Amino acid sequence: MRLNFFTKYTILLFFACGTSVASFSQVPTRLRGQVVDEASGAGIPYADARIKGSSKATFANDSGYFSISGGALPLTLIISSVGYEPKEVVVESAQGLHRVALRVQVTQLSEVRIRPRENPAHTIMRKVIKNKDRNNPDNINAYKLNVYQKTLGQLKNIDSAWVEEYAALRSLQKSMIKQPDSLPRYTIPLLFSEEVKQEVLSRNPYISYSIPEVARKSGLSVFEEASLFSDYVDIFSRELNFYNDNIVINAAPMLSPISSLAFAYYNFWLHPDTMRDSETGLRLMRIKFLPKNPRNAVFMGELTVYDSIYAIKNISAKLSPLSNVPFIIRYEARVSYMLLRDSTQLRPFVQSSNLEADYHFLKLKDGKDHAVANIRLHNSYSDVQLNPPLSKIVEDEKTLAAAQKISEEQMNPLRKDSLSSVEKEAMVAMSELNKVGWVAFANRAAIVLGSGYYNAGKVDFGPYGEVLKLNGAEGVRINLPMRTSNTFHPNFFADGMVGFGTKDAKAKCSLDMGWKFNTRLRKVVKVGGEYNSFRVGGNEAHFALLKENSLVLSEDLLWFSIFSVQLDDKYTTRYGGYVGYEREWRRWISSTITYSSYNIESSQYTPFTHEGNPVSVINQQELSLHLRLSSDSELRSDFFARRIYMSNSNLPIVHPILSLGSYYLRGVGYQGYYAKLHLAVKQRISLGTTMLRYVFEGGAILGAVPFPLLEGHRSIESFMFAPYKFNLLYNLTLASDRYASLMLEYNLNGLLLNRIPLIRSLNLKEMFNCKILYNFQDVAKHSKVLDAPGYIYARNSAKPYVEIGTGIQNIFQVLGVGCVWRVPMGEPKDLPYAYTDFSVVLKVSFGK
Repeated sequence: MRLNFFTKYTILLFFACGTSVASFSQVPTRLRGQVVDEASGAGIPYADARIKGSSKATFANDSGYFSISGGALPLTLIISSVGYEPKEVVVESAQGLHRVALRVQVTQLSEVRIRPRENPAHTIMRKVIKNKDRNNPDNINAYKLNVYQKTLGQLKNIDSAWVEEYAALRSLQKSMIKQPDSLPRYTIPLLFSEEVKQEVLSRNPYISYSIPEVARKSGLSVFEEASLFSDYVDIFSRELNFYNDNIVINAAPMLSPISSLAFAYYNFWLHPDTMRDSETGLRLMRIKFLPKNPRNAVFMGELTVYDSIYAIKNISAKLSPLSNVPFIIRYEARVSYMLLRDSTQLRPFVQSSNLEADYHFLKLKDGKDHAVANIRLHNSYSDVQLNPPLSKIVEDEKTLAAAQKISEEQMNPLRKDSLSSVEKEAMVAMSELNKVGWVAFANRAAIVLGSGYYNAGKVDFGPYGEVLKLNGAEGVRINLPMRTSNTFHPNFFADGMVGFGTKDAKAKCSLDMGWKFNTRLRKVVKVGGEYNSFRVGGNEAHFALLKENSLVLSEDLLWFSIFSVQLDDKYTTRYGGYVGYEREWRRWISSTITYSSYNIESSQYTPFTHEGNPVSVINQQELSLHLRLSSDSELRSDFFARRIYMSNSNLPIVHPILSLGSYYLRGVGYQGYYAKLHLAVKQRISLGTTMLRYVFEGGAILGAVPFPLLEGHRSIESFMFAPYKFNLLYNLTLASDRYASLMLEYNLNGLLLNRIPLIRSLNLKEMFNCKILYNFQDVAKHSKVLDAPGYIYARNSAKPYVEIGTGIQNIFQVLGVGCVWRVPMGEPKDLPYAYTDFSVVLKVSFGK
C-alpha cells in the first residue's frame, strides 16, 4: 500500500512545475509554541514568530500555535502581532510547548483619518487600491530587462521507515537528503535548473520574446523532454502579480489583498512602527492582512507600502491553509519591487519573486505523514529599461537563439546570489538519480501520462486516448495515431492515424501536414486528407475552437462510451482533403483561410435520398475564413497544433467564421450553393473568489443545404457532464439554419458550502450552469435538397430550449457530481429530441 502511495506521488511531481528557493538550517531544531493574549489567555491567531538574526519566520495558526525550525540553541524568538507589543523570548530548550503572552498596545496615528468601524490600515489600503492601475507593472507600455531564474523540484517528507521497508526506496538512498528537522524524514531532489535570459515586451504594437543566453539543468530527464515544462514555469511565475485582482493557479482564482473586492474578504491591521526607504526617503508602512473566511481562496501575510505613491515595496503572502484550491496544500510567495523613473513619475517594477508550493493528490494539512511534491521558483530582474525605442526592440528580436548549456563553474559569476546549501546538496544527490532502473521507467511513464504521447525518437505515438473507440456505427474501433516529434524538424509537422472498425469492417486513415515559416508572427501552411468516420451533427470543428488549449475529446472515446445513455450511430464515412494558411497579424489577431473538398457517403444509419431517390455521395466544397480576436492573450508553446494561449485577463475571445460553399448530390445530379456565418465568443470572468465562464454562439445559413450541412447543436448523450454541449439532447435531433445559444457555468469555489460547519472541512465547491438555445429551420426549403430523416425535429418555436444544472465539485479534488434538468417551456414533457428531462451527471476536472 505504501509503495503504491509513494509511486503515485512521485509521478504527481512530473506535472507540477515551478519553484522558489528557501534555505534550511544546519542544526535540526524544531520549536513549538503558542502565542496568547496576556489578559484573557486566549490564543492570538496568525501571530508572527521570527528567529532573531535570521530570515526564518512563520505564522501561528488560528489558535495561536506555531512551529518553526531554528539553528543552534540558545536562540531568540521575536513574537509580534498587530495591536500587541512585540516580545523577545530567549529559548534554551527545544522540549515542550513555549507559551508567549503579548500585551495589547494602543496606537495613535494623528495623521490618518479613520472612518467609523475602521482602523488606520483601511484608509491606506483604499489608496493602494485606488492607485493600483497606475502602479501595476503590467501597464507599462514597453520594457527590456535581464532575468535570472532558478527552479528546484523535489519530493519531500519521505519517512525513514519507508526507506527501510521497501527496496525501491532503498535504491534511492544515494539521492536522498535528510531533512533538517527532528523527524526522520528525507527529501529526494528531482530537478534543479538555472537560466539567464533577456526579456523584451512591447504592448503597442504587441511584441514579446525572450533571448536565452545560458542554461543549466540537472535531474530527471522527464523535465527536459516535456516540451511544456518551461511554458508552465513562465505561466506559474507571471501569474504572481498581486496588482491584478486575481492570481489564477490550477484554474482557481485566488483573490489578491489589493483587489477591488479586498475589503469583503480581508481584515487589515497597521503595524505601529514605520520606516524610511533609504533610496527615496519615502515613509514605509507595514500592513498585515488576514482572511475573513480562511476557507476562501485568499491569502494571509504582510505588505509594505510607500507613502504618497501608495505602491507596494514588498509583499509576503501564503495561501490560507484551509482554502480549497485543488492539489495545493501550501503556497507561499514573496515579491519585492524596485522604483524606476518613467518620464515624470516613479513606477514600481518587480525586483525579485520567490514562490514555493507543496502539491498532494489529496488536500492534507502540514505535519501529516505523507510525501508531497515541492516546487520552488526564484526570479530576479536587473538592468530594466522602460520604454526602449521600438526600432531597437524589432532589431534585437532577430537575434533569437537557443540557450547555450554551460557548466557549474561558468554559471557562478552570472548568479546574483550564491546557491543555498539545499540547492548544492540537491545537485549532488541528483547525479545518482537517473542511474536507478525503475526511475528511468517512471520517467518514461510520466512523459506518456503528462503529454498523452509515447516518444520513439522522431515520432510520437498517441494520444493514447484515441487508441480505442466505441460507437453504434463502427462498433469497437482500433486506432494507431502518431505525429512527428519536436526533434523531427523545426518547421515541418505531420500527424496521422490508421484505424479499423469491427462492426462496419472498414479501414480508416487520415494525414495532416504543415510548414511553419521562420517569422516573428506565426505563419503556417497546412494540408491534409482523410478517409474516416464522420459524426453527422457533431460540429467538432466549432468545438475545437472553444477548447483550443485542451485536447478535444470526442464522444466515442472508449471511457466516454462506457457512460453513454446509448451508443450514437449517426455516423457515416467522409473522404477528401483541405489546404489552409494560418497567419498572425498581431499577437491578438490571427486568421486562417481554408479550402476543403469532402465527399460524405450515405450509410445504413444516415441514408441520403432526394425526393425518394437514393443519393450515394454528397460532394461538398467550401472556402472558409476564421478569425481569432483577443486583446490580451499570448501564444506560448508554438509548435503547430501544440499551442497554449496564455491570458491573465477577463477579456473575451472572439471567433467569427465566414464560409462560402457548394454541394453536388451524386446519383441525382442536384447541386446548390450556400453561405454560412458563425460567431463564437467565450470569456472567463473572475468575481472575487468565484469564476463565471460563458460561451455564446450564433449564426445563420443562407441558401438551401442537405441536412448534414445544417448546424447540428452539440450533444453528448452521456452521464459525463460537458460544459460546451447539451446533456439531454439526442445527437442531430435539432439541426438549424438560424440559431443562437448561450452556455453559462458559474463556479462558486465553496462560497456557500464553506459556511456550513459539518461540510466545510470537505473543501467542496458548488457549480451552477444554464444552457439556452434558440434555433429555427426552414423545413420546406431544405427538404427540396435532401429528404430529412424522421429523427430530425424541425423546431421553429419562439420559446428556447433550456437546460439548468447544479453540482458539487472537488470530490477528491478531481470528481464532480451534479444534476441536469430540462426546463419545460410550454412544450410536451416527452420531447422527440430530448431523451430525458432529468439526469445525474459526473465530471472529471483537474484544478477547477
